[in-house]
Amino acid sequence: MRFSTRNSFIAGMLRRAGLAAPVFFVFATSVFASSSAPHTLCGEPAGWAALNQVYEQDGVFFQCTGLSASALNVNDVKQASLLALLAKFDTGYVQQGLSLPDDLADQIGAQSVSINDPYYHEWLIRNLLIKLENMAYREAASLAAEAISRDVFAGSAYENTIRLIYLQSTFSIDQYDKVAQVCTSPELRGSAKNNQQEAVFYGFCGFNDVLSEDSSVRESGYAQLQLGSARIMAGTDPHLCAQINNGLASYFQSVADLPRTEQFLEEGIACLPAPENLQQQEMLDDLTNNLAWVYRHQGKLPEYLATLRESVYRHTYNLAPEKLIVSYANLGRAYMLVGDIEKSERYYQQVLQVSNAENFTTDFVDTLISLAGIAISKNDLASAQSWLDELAPLQRTRLQESRYEVLFARIRARLSPAEFDEDACVRALGHLTGQYSVTQRSQLMSDWLEVLLLVKRYGMAKTLIEDISQHRRMTLSVSLALANARMTLLKAGGSEHLPEIAGIFYDAFASITEASTKFSSNETGMSWLSQSRRLINNYLSAILPSDDERIIEEALFISERFSAIVFNRHRMALASQSYEKVDETLQSEWMLANAAMPDPQSPADNDDKQFLKDKLWERVQLAGQQRELSDSEPVQTFSLDKIRQSLGNKRAILKIFALENKSCAYLISGPYIEQQCAFSPDALTAWISGRLTEYHGFKTLYLLPEGPWRNSSFAALNDKTGTRYLGFEMGLVRILSLMDYQSAGDENSAAGNIVAFTNPSNPSPEYMSDSEAMQWRAGFPPLPWTARAADVLATSFPTVPLQVFTGDDATNESITSAAARDASLLHVGSHAWYSPESPETVGLVTATGDENEHQGYISYENLFSHVFHNRLVVISACETEMGKSYQGIGMRSLSHGFLYQGAGATISTLWKVPDRATAEFMQHFYVSLAGNGGDIADAMRNARVLLASKRRFRDPRYWGAFVFTVTGPDYEFLSLEH
Repeated sequence: MRFSTRNSFIAGMLRRAGLAAPVFFVFATSVFASSSAPHTLCGEPAGWAALNQVYEQDGVFFQCTGLSASALNVNDVKQASLLALLAKFDTGYVQQGLSLPDDLADQIGAQSVSINDPYYHEWLIRNLLIKLENMAYREAASLAAEAISRDVFAGSAYENTIRLIYLQSTFSIDQYDKVAQVCTSPELRGSAKNNQQEAVFYGFCGFNDVLSEDSSVRESGYAQLQLGSARIMAGTDPHLCAQINNGLASYFQSVADLPRTEQFLEEGIACLPAPENLQQQEMLDDLTNNLAWVYRHQGKLPEYLATLRESVYRHTYNLAPEKLIVSYANLGRAYMLVGDIEKSERYYQQVLQVSNAENFTTDFVDTLISLAGIAISKNDLASAQSWLDELAPLQRTRLQESRYEVLFARIRARLSPAEFDEDACVRALGHLTGQYSVTQRSQLMSDWLEVLLLVKRYGMAKTLIEDISQHRRMTLSVSLALANARMTLLKAGGSEHLPEIAGIFYDAFASITEASTKFSSNETGMSWLSQSRRLINNYLSAILPSDDERIIEEALFISERFSAIVFNRHRMALASQSYEKVDETLQSEWMLANAAMPDPQSPADNDDKQFLKDKLWERVQLAGQQRELSDSEPVQTFSLDKIRQSLGNKRAILKIFALENKSCAYLISGPYIEQQCAFSPDALTAWISGRLTEYHGFKTLYLLPEGPWRNSSFAALNDKTGTRYLGFEMGLVRILSLMDYQSAGDENSAAGNIVAFTNPSNPSPEYMSDSEAMQWRAGFPPLPWTARAADVLATSFPTVPLQVFTGDDATNESITSAAARDASLLHVGSHAWYSPESPETVGLVTATGDENEHQGYISYENLFSHVFHNRLVVISACETEMGKSYQGIGMRSLSHGFLYQGAGATISTLWKVPDRATAEFMQHFYVSLAGNGGDIADAMRNARVLLASKRRFRDPRYWGAFVFTVTGPDYEFLSLEH
């Protein structure tokens, strides 16, 4: 992630502010002109006062109109044509600000004007303005430098203007040495004549100085920026205001004062509440990216990710390649940091589309390295090798070379550990000198440590561990990798090292717990949770199996403590997207975009504008404050004895540990604890099935599954005869976190009402065939049987208020309405979207109308930008329990999304369920629920029995997919009657 110091300042700096109405404009060429010698392009023919408006403020400035140009006595056709073009330019400048037609800019730029022509000065100034507007900074700098070198403006009112344009242009293309020369030249220094001129001078020169490695120069730059800030107020010149604040932020970033850095970046963003043109947008992009950098280094990951997303939305419409590269690369790194590897890979792929090895070598190489690392983490070694092959002929920096070497070694260690090149490893480690930062060095050493463990060079690994341990500062990810390596070495030495292993583990586990509660580390995202899970499994595999209740209690505590951390981490990640309070800046952008729709004069642009409008509205929805979900610590007391006492004889817990090379199941009840470990998942499943179907006394079984058992149907487990199913014998309840379950209260909706969302309508066949954007809906036909749920609910709970959204009313807005989110029972009957090929993409099909093809589907992000207060959400759709499973840290599914966003319990599905069978299952469920006092698990058990009693629905595929998940004991029951 870069902290950008590059300026996107533009020709807007040449516009003065504070002029009286009606025309807020000053003739651009005279902004920095001497008040004693104003230049008059239009001359002073008779009737001047009637043809032009004259304003005075530190000098005389002119607005030149086409009428006044034609009044001049110019006989030369070429000169008359040039004057007409310049007059048209000036008039457009007044009417449209900097949004001038490209053809007009091209016409002015194409004029062949000699240095001896009387209007050369005027043409050159306009040409420079055009190049600044188009961000052609190199061309602007070249033109300005030529004018300065030829002394064509020497002694004129324009000399200072040209020098300041050259200052801006050279700064914008990172030619800081040339900027320093301009800033120290006597021709420019001290020649400013008013506050704006001084603010421009101090802004650029001060900004340039704060980038110096010399502390005294930085302090001088800071002093100049303060002077510049004192000469301009926010709102009078938005760009200059933002530029100076960006410079002040850069100064405080250089002295590691991140709170002050954040303060000035926010003040800079406040200078640009509604960017008027591409250049102001670019300036806002720089500030936004810089603010994201600060958030990451302060450990504010939700804000970090949300801010980068904002930046990318802006860059979608800003086609400057260097800006797209920075944004996509930053977002790729952000998603990697929070563990979303698929999205990270997607954004790095976007970088490759706009970069190349010739013009963006460093960015291109960094991206290939990142993609190779992602492929290795996915164990896709063929793709990783392909990226490295593409890297091989490219020029690399020393850091990139070090990263390349260790990536190559990681692949070879997996494919051919016997071919490990020990000498190459020693040389590579020897190159990790002090020229790298501590963080870079420790990360590279950690990667080499992984290689050494893979090839079982334990002696070298031990030495490297000692070297890494010398670093006083390292990321949490590196410290976890170090702890894992130490534990691995000790485990290889035998069980006598178990006390040392425990000590290492608990030190690391304390860091995990502290980081999760204080959010104090840069690495407290989903990626370190994955590493934490590996650390936990590493330790648990050393102490399990065991029939010692103290060890069982320890293992259960560690696993469930981590599950509680994961549960709250998911909640916090979604919390940053809540839109309960809309950010005023985004709201204003939305209003501007809305006002621009539609444009009957430009029908070809309407689709793009609609897309922009929809994106802005999505941003408005995703913006806001943290939602009202408690992030309190789970109960600290955890006693296996108390858990067993609370279970008694009628209830039991099945905990499954998915460890490094084995899995262990513990069946815990009041009278006894039974355990089994196996290397084969099938063998462990057979043991679970056999033991559970032997017992007849359990009324409820609480499931705490890990690994492949997350997606298993326990209801479909049967005995050796294949006739007795576990789902017929007892109620089955899934728990995301036993600790959260123990500490959860009954805080959700007490309204006692029901909302049913069923059978959303499809667009008409004619429209679906005509509209390419709607053809995907052909794969989601109507679901008439789901509409029966509303009748069943009305009959089963006749005194309970019921609101139904169906057909055309089953829209995105209705599923996220306050009525739906606050109902005690929310029933959703629709198509759900989940694909194993793209498991991170989940959502619900909603109603669409012919007039709006952007409806018809609500994504995970949009749906869970809202808080749900329901006691129970029934998601009667296909695969609503399925989604992206993040390396042992949980599921990104519709079911879990509702739970993360506040719902007390969900009923969801593990696979595709037929419409007719689902409708009958729901009918049996709701009738049973109304008759048994609200016992949800027992109502589901009864629904399974009744549905399977019909010959056509006897197979478990019709009833075994439904799972019941709760966040606390109070949500195992649902009372709706008033």
